[in-house]
Amino acid sequence: MMWRSLSSAKRLACLAGVFLCLNYETSDAQSAASSTDEIQEIVVTASKTGADVQKIAGAVTAVTGAQLEQEGAQSAKDYLPTIPGVVFNQISPGLSNTTIRGVNTDATYIGGLSQATTGTYINDVPLTDPTFTAGTPDIDTFDVRDIEVYRGPQGTLFGSSSLGGAINYIANTPDLNNYHAAAETTESYTHNADSLNQAYKLMLNAPIIDGQLAVRAVGIFRDDSGYIDNLGTGQRDSNRSKVGGGRFMVEWDPTDATKISFISLYQKTDNADAPYQDPAYGDLEKLTNIPERSSTMVQIDSLRLDQDLGFATLTALASYHDKSSEIYTDVKRFGALGFEDPFVLDDFNSKGETFEARLNSRGQGPFKWLIGAMYDDTRIAGPETDHAANACAAADALLGPGGCALATVGDQWGTTYTQFTAKELAGFGEASYEFAGFTLTLGGREFSFKNTSSSTSSGLLDIAFENGQLVNAPPPVELKENGFTPKASLSYDVNQDIRLYVLASKGYRFGGANITVDPSLPRTFASDSLWNYEAGIKSSWLDKRLVLDADVFDIDWTGIQLPVVTQLGTVGVVNAGKARIRGAEVSLNWQLFEGVTWNQGLTYLDATLTEVNAGPGQSFTVLPDTTLPGASRWVASESLRYQWAAPLKPFVAASYHYVSSAPALLQTFTVQNPTVGDYSTVGFRAGIALPNNLQVSAFVDNLSDHRGVTTAYYTGTFGNTVNDYIVEPRTAGLTISWKY
Repeated sequence: MMWRSLSSAKRLACLAGVFLCLNYETSDAQSAASSTDEIQEIVVTASKTGADVQKIAGAVTAVTGAQLEQEGAQSAKDYLPTIPGVVFNQISPGLSNTTIRGVNTDATYIGGLSQATTGTYINDVPLTDPTFTAGTPDIDTFDVRDIEVYRGPQGTLFGSSSLGGAINYIANTPDLNNYHAAAETTESYTHNADSLNQAYKLMLNAPIIDGQLAVRAVGIFRDDSGYIDNLGTGQRDSNRSKVGGGRFMVEWDPTDATKISFISLYQKTDNADAPYQDPAYGDLEKLTNIPERSSTMVQIDSLRLDQDLGFATLTALASYHDKSSEIYTDVKRFGALGFEDPFVLDDFNSKGETFEARLNSRGQGPFKWLIGAMYDDTRIAGPETDHAANACAAADALLGPGGCALATVGDQWGTTYTQFTAKELAGFGEASYEFAGFTLTLGGREFSFKNTSSSTSSGLLDIAFENGQLVNAPPPVELKENGFTPKASLSYDVNQDIRLYVLASKGYRFGGANITVDPSLPRTFASDSLWNYEAGIKSSWLDKRLVLDADVFDIDWTGIQLPVVTQLGTVGVVNAGKARIRGAEVSLNWQLFEGVTWNQGLTYLDATLTEVNAGPGQSFTVLPDTTLPGASRWVASESLRYQWAAPLKPFVAASYHYVSSAPALLQTFTVQNPTVGDYSTVGFRAGIALPNNLQVSAFVDNLSDHRGVTTAYYTGTFGNTVNDYIVEPRTAGLTISWKY
């Protein structure tokens, strides 16, 4: 019988049968348990200094590849919510975004005129665009060395977009001396699904010239069955999602002092329908006239040189990115104007080049330094088209006879074509000096930014205002900005296990342009920025079996880019707000005794919009003292893992995650604002190690099958429909992995 012809239950049973089919004889090496309870140091590279996490004066979490494997993590939703200070705004795969320390004004991709507030990178190559947010790629975690999360603004070394923090994926690089291979497959079942979720992953590493040249290739494919039923289209499990792609890496070390590496990444995500439920229709149900499909693609090619100069290491990077997103949105509310099955198609593409060069000092002296420069040139373009089955007849009804020929093409009744060109040039540096147990660090970034944008409309949307007059196409606009972002920190080593620090750092986000001309809106909006003041402790206790980090912070955010609605119903962005964010974060990693590990993360957040200044003709549905979107006051994560020192190395693990309630948006078309959070989830995992480097584990996530809302928004103007994006319903399955 073919594998795909088996029922879901039989396929799970076949996977479970691996326990019976494999030889249970184990070698001494396999049956030996880990003999150390000491928590290992983690060296991170996103700081661009190669420093140990515990020695960085700032809040940093590094999740290692081994930890990702233990947790069964595949995408951002599996690990980011467990990190203190981080909220993952789960939408459709490839269109979600991340909020760090509450620094966000829109937890969806709907208001994408502004740049993202969290910078995302892979091996130092930016994945976040310098303008116009339409989702950041969610890189699969297979064969990743570690994922580094920096909380608080990283404006000095990373630059724009890292207003709230930065995330850097570090992929495993080729091994020049040894052959490696790894494979992993997961089959799972999600509540309300008609078929299984599947994932298949493979890694191959091969030396070409021993000790000098090697290649490494990674391939991944995931097929998630979906769990939302669309009553309008009649499709069960309408939100099926497929992710495919991989990485190809080459490393050449012609000498001991020279390393040249290349990475090519490709990942494509196809979503059959948007994964939200509408409470008006029932549990795990929605109603749209069309399937709200979406597709995202990212391709990254990067060449890197690391050269040992003796006194310093030279690192030079050149990268090219090509990203695209295609999003279908049902707009049945426009049925009030006579349209049948109306929908909007957003089709955007981003291409660009990034260059960076930096010198990092070497040596063990008290003085260390880093200097660098970067240049980025990104072009973003794409149409937004409005469709309806009866576009021609509706145009005649709205405009009179001849309206069809004047305003429609086929089923299109409106098109807005937008182009952005963003260029950034920056120089940055950081220096530290150690004396009497203290380390003083000073840094800064000088940047210059130019953004050119244009927008044209056609059809029924061929209406724009300039100085109160109708125009066919508004002229292009240009925004130029420059500035300086400083950073200063002072740390003190009480002893070799306890470090105290204070930190002041500034972050910024580039400005942009409003794509629709309206007399109530400025053509451009400026950068916003914030200051982060922080104090913390990094410590290890009980012979390094207990690692405890804690910090408190106070953020002053000014010139906030706020979404606004004008009297004409136009949606735009203006610099009209201030916010105060205060909070505390605690992370604990404790080896209670041999084989038992307890991890805990706790976040307290008070993120409040303190000032709103709407201009003439503009209106907000928010007032001062409003909580920022997605800024839950309390977020907690717990995990406990026990691995026996016995043959087969059996383990069991349990996890718990809690998120308190928060508003979903700052701005909606209604006075009522949907909320997110106010839920908790529990998960379990257990497994054994088998001969021939096989590992088998069983898991269940969201055991209580809770409908926790991660992101939500209303679709208005002519009717209010709520879209609740939820945590994945209860999911149970098996993972089999193998390494050579």
